[in-house]
Amino acid sequence: MVTRFHRLLSGWFAFPALTIAYVVAGKLGLQFAFLNASATPLWPPTGIALAALLLGGYRLWPAIFLGAFLVNVTTAGSLATSFGIATGNTLEAVIGVFLVRRFANGRRAFALPRTIFAFGVGAGFAATAVSATIGVSSLALGGYAPWPNLGPIWLTWWLGDAAGALVIAPFVIVWANERGFTESRRWAEALGVGLVMLAVATVVFSGAFQTGIRDAPLAFLCLPPLVWAAYRFGARGAASALLMLSAIAAMATVRGVGPFAIGRPNESLLLLQAFLVTMSGTVLPLAALAEDLARRAASSAENARLYRQSEGQRRTAEAFAETGRALVQSLEMGEVADRIVASVRELLGGTTAIVFQRDPATGHHTALATSGDGASAFIGLTIPAGAGAIGLAVRDRRPIVTPDVTADPRILLTPEIRKRIDQTPMRAVVAVPLVTQGRAIGAFSSAIGLVESSRRRRRSSRKPSPTTRRSPSAMRDSMTRPSRRGVPPKRPRAGRHSSRMRARSSARRWTTRRSSHVSRSSPSRALPTGAPSSWRSTAVRSAASPSIITSRRRPNGDGAISPRSPSISTRPAASAR
Repeated sequence: MVTRFHRLLSGWFAFPALTIAYVVAGKLGLQFAFLNASATPLWPPTGIALAALLLGGYRLWPAIFLGAFLVNVTTAGSLATSFGIATGNTLEAVIGVFLVRRFANGRRAFALPRTIFAFGVGAGFAATAVSATIGVSSLALGGYAPWPNLGPIWLTWWLGDAAGALVIAPFVIVWANERGFTESRRWAEALGVGLVMLAVATVVFSGAFQTGIRDAPLAFLCLPPLVWAAYRFGARGAASALLMLSAIAAMATVRGVGPFAIGRPNESLLLLQAFLVTMSGTVLPLAALAEDLARRAASSAENARLYRQSEGQRRTAEAFAETGRALVQSLEMGEVADRIVASVRELLGGTTAIVFQRDPATGHHTALATSGDGASAFIGLTIPAGAGAIGLAVRDRRPIVTPDVTADPRILLTPEIRKRIDQTPMRAVVAVPLVTQGRAIGAFSSAIGLVESSRRRRRSSRKPSPTTRRSPSAMRDSMTRPSRRGVPPKRPRAGRHSSRMRARSSARRWTTRRSSHVSRSSPSRALPTGAPSSWRSTAVRSAASPSIITSRRRPNGDGAISPRSPSISTRPAASAR
């Protein structure tokens, strides 16, 4: 990912900008040089140089060399010692970048715990040892460091550079590689984490809590905010919280307060740097692990989605294959129709599926095969030509989709058809004509009902309240015994609009788009020739003010579904829509 920081490093102004940044950071770090003027336990330029070469390439090494030379020549020592120290600092950055690119996945080093450990070993400890060795040797040969103090000076130099590589470099690299947060909620949570980290670090390193003459060892309290930042915001959150903690802890330790102010400033800062290096080696791998788990979870969710999609395609292919085998293996019309209706119902996911055979002479449709709940109500049903959803589909030679077959003005329902429909909870219907060689031979109809939801609603309504629990025998008697007036006890009734609304929502999920708008001004155009007058009056009434008919069904003693009498609402369908 090419970010704005990468573009800045690719321009010509990257050289002076890097040199200036190195000099300013170097002068700031040398303010904490207590053991030697050129050796400090806080050396941020190491992290800046490492991040710049890793992101901008080796071509930026002259800027690092010039910055290191200017820092040392204006502080202490001669031109020779400043040249040697600048050479060591430049080699430190070059070797560190080489090891990171070779063993730690380059600029993506903070994506995995393994590469983070490789970054710490290569850039944090091995490369910094080169700079400390060359720098201390230059000071000793130039006479600016006594030989007995070379060991403490080397340790101070090395640990200061290691802390810069493990605290400053991760912050620059992770924020340069990735873009910021895009959600305001994430920014709000990040601000909360920062405030908590600031408060905890201030309390721990302010010296407010003391045990005797020393501050209380409360440094462990800094770990929960660091873990929070690492878990919620990955490497960016962990590096940012770690940098904030380092700044507050360093200022407090120099002033002689905090859990690491145990003696002289140099020793206290060395102990603090060891703490910060340990925290960095703990929190950054944890952040990488959290991000890796998040990526794995996203990948698993995507794989699950693809698996469900492939399973749906496989079931579709199997349904088509089963239909093809049914057409090939048997010539019996009823057997073929039964297999086809079962396969297509499974394919479409409907509650009921019916195949109708068309009589070429009269144009009537007879139910040839049925499948699903409520399909038994249509066995033996003969639908006159032009009546019902299938009649409209055959007449128009196109599929018909309706969310409520009883309220659709396009569809003519005879009294017999309406009676059969009232015995089932199905309202959303799709009808497809079966045409071969330009001739309609029948139609297929599938409907969506509310059987399972009705069952759950009835079960929940029959549960006694906890305060009025009754025995099973009393409940059974109350269900079978008539009331004092001889009227069966009333059962809980569902909302008059819930059944219709769920049927419509099921139809919308089943089909991607409803058919085009249909005019309601001609209710009798679909009447077949010679239709009785009762049909015509029924069609006029349903078209003028169609009613929504909902029904509920209850299980019999053997578990079968038996129809109940429908409840009719006089609410017009036009207003319901």
